Amino acid sequence: MIGALIGDIAAWTYEHEQDTFWKQLIPDGGRGAEPSVYGHALMRAASKNVLNVPRQDVSFIRTSSEWSPKERLCLSGQWLMWQLMCAWDDGKITPIGMAGSPPMEKEDGYARMFVINLIRALRKGKTKSEAYHSEQCFKDLSKDWNWRPWMKTDGGGDEYSTLTHVFRAWDSFYRGFDFTSSLHNAMIWDGDRHLIAALTGAFADAMYGCGQSMIKQKFGNGDCVHEINLLCFPETFGYHHAIAHEMMEISATHRVFWAKNNSRTNVEWHHWTPVHCDYEHKIITKELRRRIIKSFEPGWEDRYSFYLDDGWIYLCRSFVLIGRFKFKKKGNGTYQICRLELCDKVTESELHCALEGAMYSVEHHWEQQWGFDDVIDIDDSVASC
Repeated sequence: MIGALIGDIAAWTYEHEQDTFWKQLIPDGGRGAEPSVYGHALMRAASKNVLNVPRQDVSFIRTSSEWSPKERLCLSGQWLMWQLMCAWDDGKITPIGMAGSPPMEKEDGYARMFVINLIRALRKGKTKSEAYHSEQCFKDLSKDWNWRPWMKTDGGGDEYSTLTHVFRAWDSFYRGFDFTSSLHNAMIWDGDRHLIAALTGAFADAMYGCGQSMIKQKFGNGDCVHEINLLCFPETFGYHHAIAHEMMEISATHRVFWAKNNSRTNVEWHHWTPVHCDYEHKIITKELRRRIIKSFEPGWEDRYSFYLDDGWIYLCRSFVLIGRFKFKKKGNGTYQICRLELCDKVTESELHCALEGAMYSVEHHWEQQWGFDDVIDIDDSVASC
């Protein structure tokens, strides 16, 4: 959920320090940046619902004394930041400090429902397409809604439409291939750039994570990864220092997989070649499949690991992709590996050696990787053939 805050600050960086934005998204530690009302709304929501910080101001921010279309969008966007709490903990959180606010319009209700359900689907391992098609109303409205052109009208129109901003954020995420590229896409849109970027960051965080920013070579001058120091963010902006830690803990424990961005693999495109799988007859139990999908951070002893990305299980070590595969469910409730593919110039021998090592780690070193492991049920459709 903290990806929404990074998105908001990335929008500030794009507007004030574009060279920094293209190289690393945000200034180191967020220093010098200023969150918009949406970034503040997210940290206030966390202060109330994640950490329960006493005496912290958790009211909504008014930017105008009148309820103009722009002010309504500002309020609705802050509501969406509060809904991120619901999207990650499956609970019900009601924002406070709403005295004197205008009544919620039907469009705002749709926007909140869409954001919650899409993020829940993504953090539970659904692909982008599956998440999109699981929300029939979202799919239907996005096809008929005039959200692509920027329509400026005297009465506000799409200029101040909450749903327009949600659709544009989803499009930025849908066309991206990691957290960074999604936010790069978000900057092309007119409208409230901070709201679009915050929502894009929320979607991308749910699928990719947000601790690492993989930078294209044309922007990074040889540096391919920038680590984002998430822990210092709230304190930098006047909030309790433990808020980021608690938000990151929720993100880690409430998603069913180890996020792609943590693997620090290259963001450039790769070529994939189907190969024979020596493990195609290995019995993958429900528990073993869960461990493979959830995976872990590779280290000195356990060099290889897996990560889930848009319907595929990728085999990797830090900075290096090796292969990918999916699961096929058998009639007896077990699974088998299918559609194994090589990455680029990796040999079949290297692929099977890495697969054997990663498989050994999840089978025999699971307790030392995760300690106390909360059991999370994973839908059979996740990474299935």
